[in-house]
Parts: sequence; C-alpha cells; structure tokens
Amino acid sequence: MMTGTWSVACLLLAAGTGTSPGTPEGVTFCNKTTLDFPITVDPSRQKSIRELELYVSINQGRSWNLAAKAAPTQSLFRCSVPGEGLYWFTVLILDQNRRKEPPSPYGTEPGQKLIVDLKKPDVHLVSAERKDGTVVVRWDISEEYLNLPSLKLEYRPTDGAETWTSVPVTREQSGQAVIDSPAAVTVRLSVEDLAHNLGMAEAKVPAAASATTTVAIKPIESPGDAGSNSAGAGTSPPAPSASGSAATAATTLPTSLPSPISPPPAVAAGSGEGPPAPPTGDSSSVQRVSVSPTPPRSSLGSGAIEELTPPPSSGKEPGGVVASSPPATSPSAPPASLPAVTPEKDLSLQVINTRRVTMEYEVAKLGPSGVGSVELYVTRDNGLKWERIEGEHGASPPAPGGKSAEVVHRTLSVDMAADGVYGFYLVVKSGAGLGKQPPKAGEPPQWRVEIDTSRPEALLYGPQANPSQGDVLVLSWKATDNRLANTPISLQWADRKDGEWHNIGEAQMPNSSSYNWHVPSNIPAKVYLRLTVRDVAGNVAVAETGEPVLVDLSVPVPRILGLVKSGAQ
Repeated sequence: MMTGTWSVACLLLAAGTGTSPGTPEGVTFCNKTTLDFPITVDPSRQKSIRELELYVSINQGRSWNLAAKAAPTQSLFRCSVPGEGLYWFTVLILDQNRRKEPPSPYGTEPGQKLIVDLKKPDVHLVSAERKDGTVVVRWDISEEYLNLPSLKLEYRPTDGAETWTSVPVTREQSGQAVIDSPAAVTVRLSVEDLAHNLGMAEAKVPAAASATTTVAIKPIESPGDAGSNSAGAGTSPPAPSASGSAATAATTLPTSLPSPISPPPAVAAGSGEGPPAPPTGDSSSVQRVSVSPTPPRSSLGSGAIEELTPPPSSGKEPGGVVASSPPATSPSAPPASLPAVTPEKDLSLQVINTRRVTMEYEVAKLGPSGVGSVELYVTRDNGLKWERIEGEHGASPPAPGGKSAEVVHRTLSVDMAADGVYGFYLVVKSGAGLGKQPPKAGEPPQWRVEIDTSRPEALLYGPQANPSQGDVLVLSWKATDNRLANTPISLQWADRKDGEWHNIGEAQMPNSSSYNWHVPSNIPAKVYLRLTVRDVAGNVAVAETGEPVLVDLSVPVPRILGLVKSGAQ
C-alpha cells in the first residue's frame, strides 16, 4: 500500500486553536477563495504514481466533484472555490495500472473540512462616553465564528504619542470598560474571527469638560481590508489527506464545477436603527485604567484616524486630500456626465446593489392541474441551513386545466434584511401536489446572489508636479471597496462647478492609485477635480473638490541675459 503525507504551508487558524458556539468539529477556517496546496511526494514513490486527483464536496459528502488533477512531480495546486461555505476535500491516487486508492471518494472520511468565511466581525462601539474625568466604553460584536481570545481594547492620547496601550478587559461579545483620564483619548476595539478576518472600530473622545459629552463612532477598515474578499493566491489551508495513499496533493477548483460523479447505488439576515442608549446604573464593576494627561501637540502632528472630511488647508498643498466621497450605505448613480456602467456578472454569483431580489423563473412540463404551489427557500451558508421565505409573485400561477407541457414564465421578488451572500432554492408543485421536496441541510443552492448596497470610499489627493516632466501632474487617489470593478476609476476636470466636465485619461481606468496627467496648454490655472469610483454591484462614490485646485505647479526659471548698455532703450 502506498503511504505519504500532505505538506501544506498554511496561513489559516489551526484546528483547535479557537472555539465558538456552533463551530463544526474538525473544521478549519479560511478567509480567501483561492487556496494553495503544495504537493509533497516521496521521490522513491513518484514512479509508481500516475496521477493525483482531488475531489471536493459542497454538500458534506452527498456528491463529489473532480476539482483537479496533478502529476506526482507537480509542486503546487491552486483551488479556487466559488464563495463562502463548508467544503470537504479528499484525494485519490491513480497508480500506473490506473487503479484508484481509495476507489471512490464516497464512503471515505474527508481529508480536510474547510469553512470559507469572507466577512469580518461586525464591531460596534455602542458608546464612548465622557463622564467628568473618565471615559466609559461599551461595545457589541456580531460574528458567528468569533475568536474571543483575540479581542483587544486599546487607547492612546489623541494629542500625544501614537503608541497604543492595551486595556485588560473581560473578553465577551458585549462588554464595557472605563478609562480614568481627563485627557482627550482615542479608543480602538478589534477582534478576529476563526478565519482571521479582523473587525475594528475607533472613537475619539474629547478632554474632560463641565458637561458630559458622547462622541460619534466611526467604524474603520482593518489593515489590508480593501479588496480582501476577492480571491487571492498564496493562502494555503491544511491539506486534505488521502486515506491510505502515498502522496499529498492540493488543487485548483474551478469557479464553475463540472457535473458531480454519480455515487454508488447503495448511497442513498436587518439593518439596525442606530446605537442603543448607554445603560445606566452602578459601574463599580467596570474595569478601570488610569491614563496620565498629555500636553497638546502642535497641529503638525499626525492622527491615527483618517478623516473623511478633508482639512481646510489640504487644497492649497500639493498631495493633500482635496476631496472625499460622503459616507453612505445606499447605492448611488454616477454623475450625469459619465456613462452608466453595467454591473459585472460572475456566472456563479450575481452581485446587485439592492436588497430587493427579483428573480425570473420558468415552469415546464405542466399537466392539466397546473401549478399548485411555489415555495422559495434561502440560505446564508451555502446550504448548511435552509429557511423558507415568503415572496411577492409577479403574476398569479396558471390555473388548473392549462395545456400539458406548457412552459410559463413568472417573477418572484423578496426583500432581504441585510447585505451579504444568499443562496436560493425554488420548489414548485403541481395542483396534484407533485414536485421536488424542500432542500435538505447540505444541499447546494440553485442560484446565488450577493447584495452589496455600500458605496466605495474615495479620497482624491492634490496634484503634484512630475519632476522629470514639466507639463505632467501626478494625480493620486485612494479607492476602497471589497469588490471594486475591473476598471473602477474615472478622473475629470471642469473650469466651473456647473460647467462641462472633461475626462482625464480614459473614461474608465484601472485602480492604479495615480495617473500622470499631461495638462492641456489651454487649461485654467485652477480647476475643479472629480474622482469617481465604481464597484462590481454598480455602487458609485464621487469625490469632488468644493473649490478650484491649482494645477499650474510649474516653477519659473529666470536667466540673466547680460548687461544693459548705458543709454539703451
């Protein structure tokens, strides 16, 4: 019998290092959809192996798909899974006589169970409230697979050194702590889930005053969050093992899976209404941390929080923030002077920017009894759990007595409570009660939709002169979104705010963070600038300068021609 092991360089949370209520046993977690599995095969066994086959199941072993094949000398497989959910992996070894070991993925224990989780924990600072010389911090965290040991509450003096100090707290999803300090402080709460997605929120609290002040909370993006939900190479989960097999392998799972192989015959979401009011009562049990007041610094000091509203002086200094998009969670149309962009589509996942999902479906092979009932089921975890959901039918189902084999087309609309990835399963029964049964746990959805109603964030920086080209200005920007479009950027200028806007470069450009603008010779010295950022769902963010920005940054070069002769006119 061939023997071997899987060798995997892994960036995931190791099994058993974190627990969460409801976590399936023996499951590891990943926060990427592209997984790298290095292959390690004993050189003395390579000649006896013809091929390695990796299979994947999205319904806990009820059906298996061949994901990839590899030669025993191959060093790496890459597996791209279509989205979030639970995946089972197993490996079969094909010897030189084309015998497989084990003969089939059915009935064998999977080598790897993996949950792909792309969403970071929802960290909500309920309040950071100044009460005389103390700051009371209260929080609430929403996350199914929370890694509570990673929870950290930190602070720093807002006008002091940018050194964060940890606060000892009881690690719980809803908690509170008190900081004893009359100085202005910045508070930060962060926590990871079992897939290492990092959720974070910050709040600035002013110095003590005569009245109690409650500051607004601004959630912030965790480091490297932009685009983090897109598939990326280099993430390697613990590899599935081949039962009794000689080699280890990893794989590339295509986004659109081939038809599953047949088993042996014996195998049979709501948005909140704002933060709740801080609880009142005795806070003697709340943990306290003392902080020494820090003298105010010069305004030249840098802050830890990037303000969405640009500072007043930024428009006068090249490279400073000159415009930012307003924070919003509702979809926005592009400016009238830009062409509308059709949202990009993924064959395995459609992304939309509305929480009202309207699907078109057809019913074929109708008998005389017509359609008796239409039921819609929804899942948030790729089929692990299903719930029936009521929808709004676009038209009444055909009445009994319709023609046999008639095909009818109908629409069904449902309103979802929150953004996220949803799977749908439609069950239609005839007037005689015949039809498919509702989906069971582990059954994959028939159709998947991601709802994204959040606009991207856009920051436009002031132009800077290109030192090597006198007629070129460097325009820089920052565009942040989990799913930016392929060419999400548009830059424009206008001589008046209500004037005609002219494209800078192509109408739609890649997110390269900067662009060398060959300034036209007839352009005014100051112009209005506009940055437009689009995501895959069709949401649009616009950052537009409120005042004209200087684009003539050329430096005059004087040269003395010589002495003017006496008496010369």
